[in-house]
Amino acid sequence: MRIWIIAIVASMPTWLSAQNLTVQEWLDVYVELCVGSGSSFVASGEVKADGKMSLKTLSSNGSLEGSVVVSKSEYRLLSEGITNSISDAAASQASEIRKCLEPMRNVLIQAMTQDLTQASGVVRYILSPQENAVLRYISNTRGPDGKTGKGILIEDIARSVSGMSELRLASTLNELEGKILVYESVAGGGIDIVRTDDGRLIGSKFVHGKPAIFLTDTGIDYVLNTGLAK
Repeated sequence: MRIWIIAIVASMPTWLSAQNLTVQEWLDVYVELCVGSGSSFVASGEVKADGKMSLKTLSSNGSLEGSVVVSKSEYRLLSEGITNSISDAAASQASEIRKCLEPMRNVLIQAMTQDLTQASGVVRYILSPQENAVLRYISNTRGPDGKTGKGILIEDIARSVSGMSELRLASTLNELEGKILVYESVAGGGIDIVRTDDGRLIGSKFVHGKPAIFLTDTGIDYVLNTGLAK
């Protein structure tokens, strides 16, 4: 069983030329993404069954830029780092950063309290802020059939999640599908009744569905456990 942690960042500080990072430095990269836009680098991590956490920064071509390994007994470093990142944030950004880091904190708490060797098949992620923003919208929006998190039109996601280009949204949805948190299908199709302005029935027509996103069971667990769903 593996726990993946992933974030994409706008610009990389000069210290990332070094191979060895501290936990706080890795968090600084993540926080930059919380308050920034655009991206070309990746910060990711993995927690294996033995509890060791490997946090990495990668360049756009996938080469390793820096890394730090944290044992389960040292998870407090990440927990304290999250608290410090919020405390050190400018007053105008503190609320935004707290909201951005909340899913990470909740997943970390689960990793601290869970016996990973007994959690076969369970995957936990700390997603990038973009991924969390998309999931937050999906998990609190009803689709055409009235079900929350089911059949959310991609065009509606694009309009509602700010700061994301069409290509960035497509990439983000692809990442979420790869983690089996969502899947893409169509929604909103069916028979549409056609009436005149005064309400008289004049016929019907078939309406094709539009590309839409659906939460998987794993996705539902994620948004509930991380507080993304209200």
